[in-house]
Amino acid sequence: MKKWLLLIGLVASPICFTSTNSLSSGQSASIGTNNIDTSMGVQDGLFFLKIEKKRLNNPRKQKTTFEQNDGFYISRAKHYLVQNKSVFGVESVEDLFLNKIVTDQHNRKHVRLGQMYHGFNIKEVEFIVHFNQNEQVTGVNGYMQALPLSLRLSVDKALNNGETASNPQAVLNQVAKDLKVLPSRIEVLSNQPIIILSSPYLVWQVDVVARSVSYNYMLTDTSVPKIIEKKFNIQP
Repeated sequence: MKKWLLLIGLVASPICFTSTNSLSSGQSASIGTNNIDTSMGVQDGLFFLKIEKKRLNNPRKQKTTFEQNDGFYISRAKHYLVQNKSVFGVESVEDLFLNKIVTDQHNRKHVRLGQMYHGFNIKEVEFIVHFNQNEQVTGVNGYMQALPLSLRLSVDKALNNGETASNPQAVLNQVAKDLKVLPSRIEVLSNQPIIILSSPYLVWQVDVVARSVSYNYMLTDTSVPKIIEKKFNIQP
């Protein structure tokens, strides 16, 4: 008399039957359902059963048509700000860079753009351009005024033919001196000159890791950089 094994699949899978007498030692059989893979066999006189849940594609994680066209939204967001420069104070699309683009649960895009002056990032400035599902701009929030004339004149005066007074290596040397380590022993995450609206000059923003501690520095853009601000965070 044959012995039968009853398998009940998970998640409303069909009921499947197989006979252990139909398999000899070392053989196996497989049964597949929509979301379950089942294999069974006989090895050294013992029956084995293996059930694995299939990895299904998650439609929420797949790129949508909109996500594949991010470049379109970035370009339209930049041009919208320039076309309305009397409101937003942006003179050229070259003065804007992408911080982040977000797609919400309704497939609407939100483009976050930073602003530059003479190619230097302005830390506190960000525009968030909102789109509807028809690819139309529905609103903008963020910084909505032209850069103060005094700041622009100060930055213009500080630059020497468009060049900064300091350079990445000189800045890093000062950070290493403060940390009392060799520059080669520091992991540099970022090291760049930026503009801060509250400061009438360029500053260098440096993010580093040394001895498992992360540091954030602000230094002057001078031939010998001076530390303005220092923050640190001990990593776990």
